[in-house]
Amino acid sequence: MSKKASKSKSGKKFSLGYFAYFYKIIGKHVYIYLFLNLVIGLLDGFGLTMFVPILQVASGDEAARESMGGLSFILDFFKWIGLPLTLLNGLIIMVLLFTFKGLASYIRSIYFTRLRQKAALKMQTSMVQKFAGISYEGYTKLEAGRIQSVLIGQANEVINSMTTYFNMFQEGVMVFAYMAIAFKANWKFAVMVLVGAYFSNFFFNYINRITKEYSRKIVRVGFSINNDLIQSIQNFKYLKATDYFKIFVRRLVNNIVLNQQYAFKMARLNAIVANAKEPIVIMVIAAVTIAQVYMFGDTFTAMMVALLMFYRSLNSLVRIQTAWNMFVGQSASIDAVEEMSGEFANCKEPDFDARIENINDIEIKDLRVQFGEKIVLNNINIYIPNKSSVAFVGESGAGKTTLANVVCGLQIPHGGTVFTDSKNIYQTKLEAYRAKIGYITQEPVILNDTIFNNVTFWAEKTPETLEKFWRVLDMVSMEEFVKGLPKVEDATLGHSGILISGGQKQRISIARELFKDVELLIMDEATSALDSETEASIKENIDLLQGKFTMIIIAHRLSTIKNVDIVYLIDNGVITGSGSFKDLQKTSPRFKKMVEMQEL
Repeated sequence: MSKKASKSKSGKKFSLGYFAYFYKIIGKHVYIYLFLNLVIGLLDGFGLTMFVPILQVASGDEAARESMGGLSFILDFFKWIGLPLTLLNGLIIMVLLFTFKGLASYIRSIYFTRLRQKAALKMQTSMVQKFAGISYEGYTKLEAGRIQSVLIGQANEVINSMTTYFNMFQEGVMVFAYMAIAFKANWKFAVMVLVGAYFSNFFFNYINRITKEYSRKIVRVGFSINNDLIQSIQNFKYLKATDYFKIFVRRLVNNIVLNQQYAFKMARLNAIVANAKEPIVIMVIAAVTIAQVYMFGDTFTAMMVALLMFYRSLNSLVRIQTAWNMFVGQSASIDAVEEMSGEFANCKEPDFDARIENINDIEIKDLRVQFGEKIVLNNINIYIPNKSSVAFVGESGAGKTTLANVVCGLQIPHGGTVFTDSKNIYQTKLEAYRAKIGYITQEPVILNDTIFNNVTFWAEKTPETLEKFWRVLDMVSMEEFVKGLPKVEDATLGHSGILISGGQKQRISIARELFKDVELLIMDEATSALDSETEASIKENIDLLQGKFTMIIIAHRLSTIKNVDIVYLIDNGVITGSGSFKDLQKTSPRFKKMVEMQEL
């Protein structure tokens, strides 16, 4: 987003634009919240209004009516109902008004706490669901650190900003109530105070602009910190072994220092706003009081209620400025969340009502995939019979994994179709299709959890699941190893399986897919991290699995695919040969050379 667009967006959202944004999150509840604030403001204002005449009655001063100004009708009301303004009656009325105010404040606090919780739940679940709904291709275009920062940090900060924003509205309603009472009491005094408040506002607007810029810088640096942190965790072993870690540490420390510097400057600006409010309020009231008394000849008594109301209203007005300054510092999170939400929407995976009931024969017609200007797959035509086994072979970068990603519903093609069950899979509900697929990747996916949960994905530990668990471990030559551990299947594997070897990680990832009841199994270099003995054992089990479901195998080790039904040779995104392993050796000089090189 350009700076110009960002500024325009922020300008449009000044106050009421943000109200519309938060209204989408909490809905009509906001009106109840504002009504409660209005009730509290009026109760507080009328309670304070009674304070001056009560003091005058207590001191024997008869100028109570004059001090009330335009609010003298309140005294007339008490007289009309037969309740004279005495010290005792006035104090009882004040106590009742402030008691009701306290009760209303309690209700408001509980109500808003509940609203905040609902808003946090709605926003965070919505963002997670949007993230889950993006396509694989869309994900590859996003930064991992930025996603993490937005989903965890910035989403929470948006809820904090909502609290600050409605605190500002709360003070705004109080200002309205006080001002209404003050205008009724002495409208000339009220107008002059408003003029003074208007000019003081220029100072706060200047502070707000600087705060907004620092807020944006903090968000940007936060993205960078998260991104570097994720990469350093993912590549810890390599970075530690090569002493490159110090470069990441230097980058992280520099950004952390920069982040703290920006945070300190923001805190200093907030402190300026918070501590300047009272002197500014007193200066405005002092200037207006001098003007009223010496220029317009009003008595101080005639201004007492208005003065009290305006002292309260100006304090609330300055608290609005303080809250707004704090909100401006938090509002960059709203921009970050909105921008990420928009990117999630743009990357959203297509969704259709049609479902793949069973993965039968798979037919790929005129398939084309390209990334930018580079065509990765072109004019691919393949037929994979149900429960057959096929292999994709070729040099690195030939397009084998991309083709597998297309078949399993990950990579949306840019041309052509993929059919099964008489439907184009990319015009069906892809989640339902992928639920029938097992995918063993080049990089083993190991969770920081127990071996049982890694294989079963948190299945309930029943006699049936345990039996199946041990059966698949035996198939990948892991049963003896796991039974030798102190906690057996409940042993944890550490972050990314750091506590076990690369070959053991791969075997557990294979066991996970064997545990799952799949109709299509894709193995992308599944035996690349295994020793020859284990590879031979798994190859034997793969051979036993043939005919039970459809299998697609991507392998550089050609010995693992000798018994598959069809081998497809891919070169620079084009299929240059196909047939059984033996037939392809005869018809394709290139494939024959690959086999001979590996045998050598």
